[in-house]
Amino acid sequence: MAHISLIDKTMHKTYSWLYEIEEHMGWDEGNEGRALSLLKSTLHRLRDNLLINDLAHFAAQLPVLVRGLLFEAWNPDHTPVKDRKHGEFLAAVLHGLPETHKNIDIEEGVKAIFKTLYYKIDPFEVEKLKKVLPDSIKVLFP
Repeated sequence: MAHISLIDKTMHKTYSWLYEIEEHMGWDEGNEGRALSLLKSTLHRLRDNLLINDLAHFAAQLPVLVRGLLFEAWNPDHTPVKDRKHGEFLAAVLHGLPETHKNIDIEEGVKAIFKTLYYKIDPFEVEKLKKVLPDSIKVLFP
């Protein structure tokens, strides 16, 4: 039964994150799929900009299911990628979205994800994360 409660707990936490993303984006309920796509794409681009040690500390703050999204299709041999420019980072996040979800303001979307991170994980970890990111990406955090 302990395994089921872990699954229930991570599902509940993940939905809580998705609802918060919907709220930050001004979307009605029922857009969890869109919120999930945005979360996944943003996390992938963020992940690809981090050194392994920084990534491990960040990942430890995430719900199990969200952590799985973070590491999905990750190849550590190809990281870190340094998207030093604001536009490059946003373009990469947009590129990672399915075609059906690309009709959003990607900068507002990334800000919504970063705002969710800011409120959902340890603020100290958010500050550590911001320290290793280029200024052009840091400005997207609240």
